[in-house]
Amino acid sequence: MMTGITGITPYSPAITVADDRDRILYTHYNKGKYTIHQAKDADFEAKEIDPLAVDQVPASLPPFSPKQRDMVNVGLRLMDSAADSTAMKAKKYKPKFQLDYLGGSTGVGVNTGNSSFGTQTGLAGGIDALFSDVLGNNQLYAGAVLNGDIQDAGGQLSYINQKNRIGWGVNASHIAYQTGGYQYVDFVNVDIQGVQTTLEKRVFGLERVFQQRVGGTVFYPFSVTKRVEVGAATEFYSSRVTEYIDYYYLDRRYYGSDREKQPKGPSLNLNNINAAFVGDNSYFGMTAPLQGWRYRFGVEQYFGGDYQFTAFLADARKYLYVKPFTFAVRGLGYLRTEKYEENTFSVDYPLFAANPFFVRGYDRAVFNTEEDPYFFQRTIGSKMFVGNFEVRIPFTGPRRLSLIKSNFLVTDLNLFFDAGLAFYEFDELKKGAEFYHEPIFSTGVSLRVNLFGYMVLEPYFALPLTAPESERTWRFGLNFIPGW
Repeated sequence: MMTGITGITPYSPAITVADDRDRILYTHYNKGKYTIHQAKDADFEAKEIDPLAVDQVPASLPPFSPKQRDMVNVGLRLMDSAADSTAMKAKKYKPKFQLDYLGGSTGVGVNTGNSSFGTQTGLAGGIDALFSDVLGNNQLYAGAVLNGDIQDAGGQLSYINQKNRIGWGVNASHIAYQTGGYQYVDFVNVDIQGVQTTLEKRVFGLERVFQQRVGGTVFYPFSVTKRVEVGAATEFYSSRVTEYIDYYYLDRRYYGSDREKQPKGPSLNLNNINAAFVGDNSYFGMTAPLQGWRYRFGVEQYFGGDYQFTAFLADARKYLYVKPFTFAVRGLGYLRTEKYEENTFSVDYPLFAANPFFVRGYDRAVFNTEEDPYFFQRTIGSKMFVGNFEVRIPFTGPRRLSLIKSNFLVTDLNLFFDAGLAFYEFDELKKGAEFYHEPIFSTGVSLRVNLFGYMVLEPYFALPLTAPESERTWRFGLNFIPGW
């Protein structure tokens, strides 16, 4: 058996002595390298050393030169006897905003929660910033987006106070929503190189609804994943329709196009109160949530002018991670009762089930078919149900998650199945109704690409399974939004 001793620095010798002292091993550091020496007890000469004769310079802190003032060692010797000259002065904490996050944001979605669930927006991109104090008690969010033309620009400003258990916040926003469809088909006579020619005129109307909103909310968290919210808001709506006109020869050859802005439509002021129960313990992956669950169950009551209606929202999502796959399921239901004082249903702000954020593959060409000219009308309504299933595969990115390692290209490969249904009255779900509404389905594959954290692109190929038969072909589309 051997025992040993070593120093506390890399240059201290290490010594190991056998119990019978017949062998001693020790190290010697010289010229940048270690050498292990072996000797016996008899090889060492017993010699008494005068403690005052030991050179203490190697054990002293720098500087070693006696010509220089040794402030370190002097300070160490005087440290215990020095009087405490540090004076601590209490000062009230004053929160100041500092930038926590700055980046781009893109999205296509619905306006849920503490705001109206209005018409759907398409491509949206812009910039957003988050400010907060050191403790995170105060948060300020500002964002700006551009959704198509200059008139589609929007912005939002929100403040949240989380100093106490019951938090509160206020917000103001200007948002432009879009919805549209083919309005009518007509025939016109035009002069083409001196020849009177009959052209088919197809008019596509794009309605823009502009919303200005001011609101407040109070929330109480039960835990880090669950909370309840209540709020109120006032909203002002205005609208305008832009007509996009396509001209075709009678043999279906394309001739040209035009655009006309129609006069501004009627305005509307709405007030609402709302409440919701929210849960979220999901973990975001590279382009979409990776595992966990999210849900929101809410109710909103709207009143103002001739309008008075109630809206109910149920949105639940589950993510099951089985390496390397994520199985994602979403179920969304939104039911809105909207009536005039005369108890007649209004159709001013329809929900669109074929929005590519809900059901992919139903592009403009699907609705521009003579085989079923009312197909578009059967995909809108004041009530909507959406169901989605995806198999998400981390394709390129970090080695721990992805099939192919990449330090720059971060992508997810997805296989999906989408379903959606929109309608106004439940009687429209019965076969034989004048505008019979039935679910629409699609399936396909997509690739979500994370562009350095600034936006997520989703090119996809989708097969619209319930489109008019002549349009049931694979279609390419592009979403600008992270996965749900």
